[in-house]
Amino acid sequence: MKKIYVLINFCLFGFLINSCSTNGDNALDDEEPPEESLEISVTSASQTYEIDKSIEFVITCEENMRSVGITRYTISSSGDTLPYTKTLSGMDDAPDNLGKEISIYTGFMFPGENKVGFTVESVDGKFIEKTLNINVAKGSAVKVKSFEVLSFYGKKEVWDAESPENAPYTLTNFLSLLSKDAYLISFEGQSLQRSTNEWHRPEEKKKGETLFWDLEDRNLYIGTSARFSIDISGYDTEGISRSLLEYWPSEEYYTFQDYAETKPDTVKIRGDGGNLEVIFTLEW
Repeated sequence: MKKIYVLINFCLFGFLINSCSTNGDNALDDEEPPEESLEISVTSASQTYEIDKSIEFVITCEENMRSVGITRYTISSSGDTLPYTKTLSGMDDAPDNLGKEISIYTGFMFPGENKVGFTVESVDGKFIEKTLNINVAKGSAVKVKSFEVLSFYGKKEVWDAESPENAPYTLTNFLSLLSKDAYLISFEGQSLQRSTNEWHRPEEKKKGETLFWDLEDRNLYIGTSARFSIDISGYDTEGISRSLLEYWPSEEYYTFQDYAETKPDTVKIRGDGGNLEVIFTLEW
């Protein structure tokens, strides 16, 4: 009888040990490991941000960075959001060569509220995203209130109300496009990069309409030293698209820099070998 009692107690003791051990394992499995956070700061030496001016952002991270990304969100003159993203990564043999601080340069084409997003990955694989809302001011930029195409190559033959019978073709629609140089995204150690981007695409005109566009409400501003280009094209009666520049593709660029001191209300631009004549109404 004594042996049975000892055996029963031994089995009970073993059961309790097993139960406690099992419950302890489950408790540990249910616990989620704490998330490892990464902290960055984004600063700028600029007190104000202006159209068509280079802006420097400095990212400082508490750890060495493996990669840095920036997305610039710009609201166009037509109200569309235009995202532009660029990423810089460390090399495979030196993933931490970005260090703990890096400068990024960019700029903005349009005034008002703009957004910039930053993404950083540390060498340990930690991620963080940070978004800044910044207000871009007019600064010294000039506002384009309107523009009108007065003449272009072959205008009398293909666009005017009474086109001659021997005209090579007759236009039914007229399209124009304004583009200007804008800062892209450049990282520390790289030269500042600029590229010609679509600035404004006015509504097309039908044959017989005046080639005048009122841009008062479009918030079209341009730095006086920033270059811009003018492209015009049209559709003929057979639906074929045609450039209306004699010298196409055109590599002509214009600025308002020569008028920054006198600040005239209107500026006439001539190009395309003298064939193109456009008049701009400005607000300084």
